[in-house]
Amino acid sequence: MLKFMRFKIGGFFGGSDEVRLWIYKHSAKYEILSMNFNHIGDFDQYEGKRLPVKDMAWLAKWDALAVNSWSDEYAQTACDGTQWELAYREDGKKTRRIYGSNAYPPNWKQFIEWLDALMPEMKFHEELEEEEDD
Repeated sequence: MLKFMRFKIGGFFGGSDEVRLWIYKHSAKYEILSMNFNHIGDFDQYEGKRLPVKDMAWLAKWDALAVNSWSDEYAQTACDGTQWELAYREDGKKTRRIYGSNAYPPNWKQFIEWLDALMPEMKFHEELEEEEDD
């Protein structure tokens, strides 16, 4: 079972988004550490606050994402683009870090949709849509 997750994504020109997620026995909370200014106009209402996850059942879909099967790094050579980092810890295991630069695991879209369901104000899917348009 997932206990903690930190996810960061962004690029040089577009800024970056970073969130943390903590899962407790009967609840879960997330914190927005940074965000691309296109997402939320009033970042002050989120900064430094741990917000409750509204749909605890959605967390159970973590296992179906099979993040454990992802490689430690995904990279394509490019001068600019999107970099991302995922750090997570599951119950009884050490923290694992996965990095990417302009490349993604096969089920990336499902992972982004999972994040958007937990943290809808972050709109991670917009980054995904931009990548698909390129």
